[in-house]
Amino acid sequence: VRADARVDLSRVARRRVEERDHGVCVACGMARNWQADHLVAVAEGGGACGLDNYRTLCSRCHGRETGKLRRRLNRRGLAVQLELFDADT
Repeated sequence: VRADARVDLSRVARRRVEERDHGVCVACGMARNWQADHLVAVAEGGGACGLDNYRTLCSRCHGRETGKLRRRLNRRGLAVQLELFDADT
């Protein structure tokens, strides 16, 4: 798969998730600065997934979920560095 094809696919997927979730954070209802979030984190096996594994979260709620994921991984002794991906660009 060409790199530009992957970019196009991610744009299409993002648009579909945005349409499905009405462009608002599914946790708090904020209608701006949302990011696409994996329900099952990539670090926990959710990398190869369909759109049903995505949801829209605002930056604040996404940060909260990332914190929860970090704590779960730390409890399991997994040294994984997580970075927030700002998907609202």
